[in-house]
Parts: sequence; structure tokens; C-alpha cells
Amino acid sequence: MSLQAVMMGVALWAVGLNSGCSHPKSAAAPPPQAANPQQGGTVTAADTAEAKTSLQHKRSGPDPALQATVTQGDLAEATFKLQSAMAHVLKLPEPKAKQSFPSPEQPASREMVVKEIWRLYTYAEPKFTLEPRPEPYEAQYIRLSDAESVHDAKTLLAGGFLAEVGPVVSGPGKTLTCGALGDALGFFLLRVAECTHLPSIEWSPYLQKG
Repeated sequence: MSLQAVMMGVALWAVGLNSGCSHPKSAAAPPPQAANPQQGGTVTAADTAEAKTSLQHKRSGPDPALQATVTQGDLAEATFKLQSAMAHVLKLPEPKAKQSFPSPEQPASREMVVKEIWRLYTYAEPKFTLEPRPEPYEAQYIRLSDAESVHDAKTLLAGGFLAEVGPVVSGPGKTLTCGALGDALGFFLLRVAECTHLPSIEWSPYLQKG
């Protein structure tokens, strides 16, 4: 159930963009295809309808499933499904196996989440057709416990792949809820979609010369 909650969080995040919900540094580009938690494919119209229904329930009160703590097993399963979807859309090598974590039943730390998002970033980077425009961020709000995670988080923040002062980089806890992880993965995938698909120059003034 935790994995389904994470993937529902991704769908809710995308639906929220189209429903007037505010997300830091969100863009007008359409959300990328995300993994279907049941079939391993892309999100269907039925999934979106279910997400909209869940969004209405979420607005009326917190969903207990989205408030559950993400385990290491949940993180491995969610990122494997998302990487599989990215492989299909971006024509990248299919992942052969899920990431291995020492204690699948134990909570995943925020540092683990950062490293997994970094791994997906480096996986997709060869397909970038646009160089991410540098985004300002305040380093004092990065509260991670090791230098490698801090370095990766700074690169992801500067590229707009992580939300500034979001729960992944700033806490307050050492772990994340399923909803928070779903938000972070949805945010990340939207930025990947922007960087891997060149918009139409006719409708993109910032790409036009003069």
C-alpha cells in the first residue's frame, strides 16, 4: 500500500498543477508520463480520474496512506518503476534490477532519497535537449547529514529538479511521508520532461531570436 501511495502522490502532484494548486517553481509544461503502480506502464485516464477523486478527498482531510513513512523497499520500488517509464519514453537502457538497500522494511532517510533522485538525474541527463537554466537557492536551508548528499542536492536545486526548502532537502524530519516523496518525484519528472523535449519555437518566445 505504501508504494501505491507514493505513486498516487506523483499523480496527485501532476493533477494539482492542473487544478490550481501551488508548487514551488512549477512550470506550465505538461507533466511527464509516470509509472502505473499496478501495471508498470504509463498513467492512464482512469488513473488521472482516480487521482482527481483522491485530490478532492485530500483537500477535505489528510489521506492516511499518504502520511505513512516511506520505507527503503518503497523507495527502491518507486524509483525502479519511474526509471522503467523514463527508459520507455526517452529510449534509454531498461533498468535490470531495483536498487538494493540494506533494510527494505526500515524507513528511507532523506539522504537515500536525494541519492536516488541524483541517480535518476544522471540516468536521464544524456537525453537533455535544453540546458537547465540555473535556479537560485539558499544553501543554508540544506539540512543533510553527509557531504555527498549536500553536493548532489545543490546540483539538483540549481537545475530546478528539487524544490527549494522542500522536505527532501530541509526536513524537518529524517524521513519522508509517501505524499512528500510523491511530490518530490513528480516535481523531478516535470523538470526532466522540460529538459528532454524541445518546445515549439513558434510558441516559445524565449527560444526565438531577436
